[in-house]
Amino acid sequence: MKKGIMYGTLVTVVLVVAALIVLIIFLVNTNKSIANSLEDEECASSIVSHSTLLRVSGGSNAPNILCPTKYPVASASSPEEVKKAFAEALRVCWGTWGRGELQLFEREGRYCHVCSVIEFRNKRIKADDFSKYLSENIIPASAGKEPETYARYLKYFSTDAPQDEVKKAIEDLRGEGNLDSSKRYAVMFFYAKGEDNIETFLRAISTVDNKPVGGAVAGGVLGGAAAVGGTFLLVSNPAGWTVLAVGAVGIAAGAVVGGVSAWADANDPEYMAMTMITEYDSEKLKRMGCTEVPILQDRQKESLG
Repeated sequence: MKKGIMYGTLVTVVLVVAALIVLIIFLVNTNKSIANSLEDEECASSIVSHSTLLRVSGGSNAPNILCPTKYPVASASSPEEVKKAFAEALRVCWGTWGRGELQLFEREGRYCHVCSVIEFRNKRIKADDFSKYLSENIIPASAGKEPETYARYLKYFSTDAPQDEVKKAIEDLRGEGNLDSSKRYAVMFFYAKGEDNIETFLRAISTVDNKPVGGAVAGGVLGGAAAVGGTFLLVSNPAGWTVLAVGAVGIAAGAVVGGVSAWADANDPEYMAMTMITEYDSEKLKRMGCTEVPILQDRQKESLG
């Protein structure tokens, strides 16, 4: 009888402990998700406040931008999950910084911010056709908004470019855009203000030494498809032109940079904003040509997944 009672009590204790463990894991993950969401909102709010007061006051009273870098460790188990992790990181980074539509800084310069540094627990996954993934997959639904692909949200192509031409450009570059889960990648936001800084920055990120991640190009102003030294770049300026420059497919980097520079000379853009994915390497980041890193880093995220 006593053995039966003891056994029953032991089973109950084990079940209670197991339930507590599950509850703790759930609460920890929930708190991380909430913290991430709140901090993204705080970052976006500080950017909008900075941009608004910069425009109103001429820069004298613009508040600091508070956007700590995230350090997610993703639990992807398939190529599709790897691509989704990067697509979401680009979406959050680009959206947080106003999708290239905000005037952010008073002085001319080349500004950089690492939105996140991503690594994966599973180091054996190879994921290709990332550009195709961006063009075919819908971003998470937002209340009151029409469904749209990552490509459209990220200004992957000009709104004036026919969709069939964009689709063909992406299909022609199928196989580019390879991602490797054994590597650490940085998702970055860049902002170049002033004609000289725009051209200098484009040349800096297109050099062979930087060797950013590969992909595909579908751009409204340049048309068709091209490549810049292996980088995913989503570019926008106030005039509405967009260029996505990506992996090396046999076209010299200077050809595209020269084309963008020629267009910039003719249209005199005030600034250029872009996001990109590149392998995380401190020396490589130094060679990106940044002259300003005006972001406060009071907090840093822990592993997210």
